[in-house]
Order: sequence, then C-alpha cells, then structure tokens
Amino acid sequence: MDLLELKENFEKFTEKNTVLKVVLQSDPASLKDRLDKEPLPYEIICDPQGELYKEFDIKPAGSMPKLIGGVKTLSKINRAKKRGLEHGEYEGEELQLPALFIIDETGTIVYAKYAKNLGDLPSAEEIAAMV
Repeated sequence: MDLLELKENFEKFTEKNTVLKVVLQSDPASLKDRLDKEPLPYEIICDPQGELYKEFDIKPAGSMPKLIGGVKTLSKINRAKKRGLEHGEYEGEELQLPALFIIDETGTIVYAKYAKNLGDLPSAEEIAAMV
C-alpha cells in the first residue's frame, strides 16, 4: 500500500527536486515480474539480507500484535484490500518495522522516524510536504 501511495504522490516529490528511494527486504528476482508489469517511478533498493536495516539499527517488532499496532495499520490494511492488494510472498524478517529517513544533498540525515508499528510512519502525502 505504501509503495502505491508513494507512486500516486510521486509528482509532489519531483516538484521539489526530491529523489525518492525505497528499501525492501525483497530479493530482486521476486520483484522483477511485478515491477515489469507495474513499474514504479522511484528506485527500489533490495536488501534481502537486511544489511541496511542493521546498519541503520532498524529493529523488528517483538511480536505480530506489536507490528500491527492499532487503528492506523488496520486502516491501511483495509485500504489495501479495497484496492485488491494482497500480501506477497513472505521474505526477510516478517516482523521488520519500517523507518523513514530524509537525507539532504550533503548526505546528512535531517529527519529520522523509526516506526513503532506498521502504521507509525507519515503518509506519502505528509512525507512530500516535509521535503
């Protein structure tokens, strides 16, 4: 759902000369068919071994209930279901929490958010307003 919402808001990022990159635990081969059919306008960085997650100290949740968190995540799941989206193949650490980093042109992290659950990051629209 997040990837789709970033795609839908991509113009807001390009208007501000922002380079958008998304790191996933997916293996590149598992994404190839999906991305060939429905390309994304931003770069996907595949990190199936979780090296970037380790480097940036992005921890997994302690349990599935902690990963889900609450209403915001359930709302995201419902939006995804309404669009006909389904969970893909299980890859990497299934309890992996997300994080968001905004990095300026000098490579300095100017904003970091380590999510407490899957619904604890700003929306694509909110992120676009932050850059």
